[in-house]
Amino acid sequence: MACDLRLETMMLTTTTTFRVLAASVLLACAACNSDGGDGVAGTTAAPTTAAPTTVAPTTAAPASTVPQLQSGAYTIDVNGTQREYRLYVPASAGSGSALVLAFHGWEPGESAERMESYSGLDQAADNNHFVVAYPQGTVTADSGGLPFWDVGYDIQKERIDDIGFARALQAFLVERLHLNEERVYATGFSNGADFVYRLACSGEPWLAAIAPVAGSMMLEMQRTCTPHGPTSVISIAGTADTANLWDGDPENKVGFGAYSSQDGDMHFWATNNGLTRSGKPKADKSDMLCATRFDNHKDGEVHLPTWTEWSDASSYVKVTFARWEGMPHVWPSECAAAKISSFLMSHLRGR
Repeated sequence: MACDLRLETMMLTTTTTFRVLAASVLLACAACNSDGGDGVAGTTAAPTTAAPTTVAPTTAAPASTVPQLQSGAYTIDVNGTQREYRLYVPASAGSGSALVLAFHGWEPGESAERMESYSGLDQAADNNHFVVAYPQGTVTADSGGLPFWDVGYDIQKERIDDIGFARALQAFLVERLHLNEERVYATGFSNGADFVYRLACSGEPWLAAIAPVAGSMMLEMQRTCTPHGPTSVISIAGTADTANLWDGDPENKVGFGAYSSQDGDMHFWATNNGLTRSGKPKADKSDMLCATRFDNHKDGEVHLPTWTEWSDASSYVKVTFARWEGMPHVWPSECAAAKISSFLMSHLRGR
C-alpha cells in the first residue's frame, strides 16, 4: 500500500504507537493506516509550494546594515549539506529577543511547516516577543520515508549531524537578528522531544532551557548525559500516551531501544540539577479548556494536568513537569505553547 500522508487521517486518540509505527514503516510504509494519527491538535494548514530561500551565514556587521530575515522558509548550509527550516519573526521582536527552536515529531504528516501550524508557538511569540525557528528533519534509509531526528534509537543506522544543524542554526540566527545569546531554547514533540533531551545532554553551551512534549530519554542517553551546566526543564506528558509509554520501555520490549519512564526523566533532571521538590503536585484551573478537549476518560469527569516543580532557593534553575491524566500522544496546542513560553522566557542560560 502506498504511504498516504493525508492530514485528515490524524486522530487525537491514536491507537497506533509511535515506536511501533516507526518499526512498521521501515517494512512496508504501512504506518499510514486508518487507525493511525500524528497526535497533533489544532487546525491543518495546506503545504506551501514556495521553495526555501538559502541564506548564507555572514560575518558580523552593524545592525543597520545587516539584512533582516522575514518569516518564511529558508535553507542553511551545514558542513556542505543544505538543511531546511521555517522562521517566524513577530513584529514585536527586536534586538535582544529570545530564540526558540521547535523540533517536529516523526509521524505521518509531521514537518517543520506542520508543527508551526499546530503548536501555537507563533501566537506565543507574538505575545512574548521571541523568534521561533522550526528546523526540518531528514528522511533517511532508517526513517521509513518520514523526516526525523537523530536520537540514537536502535533502528537508526544512518547517523545525521542534527546537533551540528541546531548549533549552526541558532548561531546564525542570533548573529543575523541580533538576538540574546543567553536566551536560546529548544522545544519539541515526540521524536523532536526526544531529540531536545539529546541536545541538552550533548553539552551545548548555548542552550538555556528545554521543553519536551510527549518525549522520553533513552536509558543510554541518561548514562552518558553531560549537560554544559544546570538545565531548566519543563515537560508535558499524558498518561494515556500509547506511543511514548508513561512507564517507558526499560527492557526494550518494542525493540526501539530502552527508554525511561516519565517519572524517571524528571527525577534524572532534578537530581542532575541538585533540586528538591517544591510542595505537592497541583492542578492549574487555567488548563481547563485543554483538559476538556483531550480527556478520554469514561467517568464523566474532567481531568486537569497536575504540575510538579523541583527547585533550589539559591538558584534560578527549575524542573517543572505536567502529568496530564487521560491525554494521548498529542501536543496540546495553545495550552502547551503558553505554558512553555512562560517558563522558557523566565530562564537565562545557566540560571
